[in-house]
Amino acid sequence: MRKPLLTVAMLACTALPAAVLACAAAGPNAHVGTVSAVDPQQGTLTLRDAESGAPMTFNAPSAVLESLAGVKGPVRIQYQQKDGVAEVTAVDR
Repeated sequence: MRKPLLTVAMLACTALPAAVLACAAAGPNAHVGTVSAVDPQQGTLTLRDAESGAPMTFNAPSAVLESLAGVKGPVRIQYQQKDGVAEVTAVDR
């Protein structure tokens, strides 16, 4: 009985995508997720947070928005709070 439970537990742990555990480990003022929208006119990007699954919208300079054109897969963003608004300072793919 013990061996089947151990096997199931090991399989469950390996089945978790790495991105799910990534946000907590990303560090302060950072998030990991998938880019779901880029709006150059509003100067924003929306990230589907890997940990919570919730959409998160950040202000971003045009150079950052342009660099995200066509990006697929997870990204890590770093941001800073400016006047109560989160603004992207860097993106790692």
